Formats: sequence, structure tokens, C-alpha cells
Amino acid sequence: MDEPFDLSIHADLNFTEVLCTHFPRNPMQQQQSERNTAFLTTLPILHNMFIDCNDVIDMQWIEKQTSLTGDVKWDGVAFLIKNKFVIPLFVELSGGINCNSGTEKARDDEEKMIRQLIKLLKLKKAEGSELPHQYYIRYHDLKIYFESLFYFGEYYVKRTYFELVCPTTPKELKTFVEKIPYLFQYHQALHDQI
Repeated sequence: MDEPFDLSIHADLNFTEVLCTHFPRNPMQQQQSERNTAFLTTLPILHNMFIDCNDVIDMQWIEKQTSLTGDVKWDGVAFLIKNKFVIPLFVELSGGINCNSGTEKARDDEEKMIRQLIKLLKLKKAEGSELPHQYYIRYHDLKIYFESLFYFGEYYVKRTYFELVCPTTPKELKTFVEKIPYLFQYHQALHDQI
């Protein structure tokens, strides 16, 4: 085989290798603030998940604002590189590891996010554009939820595609690896929409 290794073709293999050596980590078994936790959990997963299209999608992190959502500050937003338009992906981090990670904070953060996403979907409907799914990812208590909100008739429907536990043990790492195909299905659904 004289063909060069093409990272974009083998992004799933690269993703698996990078994250299997990243997890489990001892710092994740200690108390961590929300931002430290983001750099240990959510950010490595999402950066590596979208590495094959980093010429199209730019993930920006921590206290980011968009013109579509006004003064709301997001923990993560994805933009199209060519025109800086927001693509339908937002990220919300609800607490750290054993630090500001109660269920009330997670509920409040999710409600804030859904309120903003409904505003975006209403705006798209008023503009007459096709109503796509609005994808979002939430982190809470070492779990990452891959979800979407979409308009169906007169109703908004929230869908949780899957939940991913950030592994702290070899057994959890095995479960994590088994869910990698779901990550790439979510990635593909989002990529097909942009």
C-alpha cells in the first residue's frame, strides 16, 4: 500500500486513538471547576469529533456571543469558517466535577438554552427558511448529552440522541468506545444540515 494516510478519511480512527489515550484521567476523579472540566471532557471530544471538517466548522469556546442570540453568552458555538454564520450547534456546560454541578444548575442551564433555541427556530420560521434541527450538546456531572430541538407542526420536540459518560475507569472507557459510532452519526446529521 503506497497510498498516503488521509486523516479526513480516517477521522474516526484518529478520534478513537486520541480519546482512548486521553481517558480515563486521574484529574477527572478530583474536584474541578466548570472551565477546567470543559478542557478535560467536552472540548477534547468535540474538537476531535469535528477535526475532519475544521476547514468548514470553527468551534469557539467560553462566553461566546452571536448576533442571532443577542447578549446570551454560550459556552460553545460552532461557526461556518467561510462567512462566520452560526451553524445549528451550541454547547452548554453545567458545572464542573463535584463543583457547582447540582441538578438545579443543570435544569436552569437547559431551560435557558431551550428558550434561546426556540427563539432561533421561530426566527427561521418567520424568515420562511426550511426548519432544520437545532443541535445542542450539554455537559453535566461527567455526562455529555447530544440533543436537538426541532419544530413539528405546532410543537417543539426535544430529542436526546444519546448520553456519553466521560470515562474514569477502564470499564467506562469500553462503554465510551462502544458509543463512538453514535458520535459520528450525530456529526454526520449536523454536517448534512450545513
